[in-house]
Amino acid sequence: MAVPFTPPEFRKTSFNCPLCGAFAQQVWHAAFKRPENVVNAGTTAVPDVYVSVCAHCDKHAIWFLPPQRPIPQHLPNQVKGVLMLGNQGRLVFPLVAQGALPNPDLPDDIKTDYLEARGIAPQSPRGASGLLRLCIQKLCIYLGEPGENLNADIGALVARGLPKKIQQALDTVRVVGNGAVHPGELDLRDDLPTALRLMELVNLIADVMITQPQQVEALYDRMLTPGQKEGITKRDGPDGPPAA
Repeated sequence: MAVPFTPPEFRKTSFNCPLCGAFAQQVWHAAFKRPENVVNAGTTAVPDVYVSVCAHCDKHAIWFLPPQRPIPQHLPNQVKGVLMLGNQGRLVFPLVAQGALPNPDLPDDIKTDYLEARGIAPQSPRGASGLLRLCIQKLCIYLGEPGENLNADIGALVARGLPKKIQQALDTVRVVGNGAVHPGELDLRDDLPTALRLMELVNLIADVMITQPQQVEALYDRMLTPGQKEGITKRDGPDGPPAA
């Protein structure tokens, strides 16, 4: 069973600490500075810098809140929502990767893209999401699909055994379907939860279409003798088992 993970988020009161990894309460403080080697020097606030302190390890993470940009009221709501992303605080220390590690059975080139996406996800969730969409396209090609239309490729994989719920999840994060973002492209609406969900989906597709078949094949080879395998082949014929 997967261990629940709550990614660090600006001003959130509890999440998995980026320093110790524990899910713990976070206490927030504004940052202040004081000159060194000055007796009785006072402190002054550091604009737009905040600190979260983990109740588990008592270590400090540093966050930066970009200056608030005024958002013109005449803009469409969708554009306003995109501009609001620039008004959110982001973690600047420690710089840590986020999300699950890649399925070890992924091809090396896909694994490389995945790890890069995982490394930049906290600082650039849009860039990470673009890379992960590219991973899904490459994975479809690796599995024998054309790789030209993700909607068609995922539909074909569903017909080959990919659970339909994974297709529905892909639709939810705008990977396939109407208004889809093309592989490798950025979507201004992408955020860190979207990137983490895409990592999960890449691993799920790899598990169902690569890892599980390999495990079944290994079990088949380990449990049956050559004579038993030959008997099964003769029974089923070159085109598979007879129809019921």
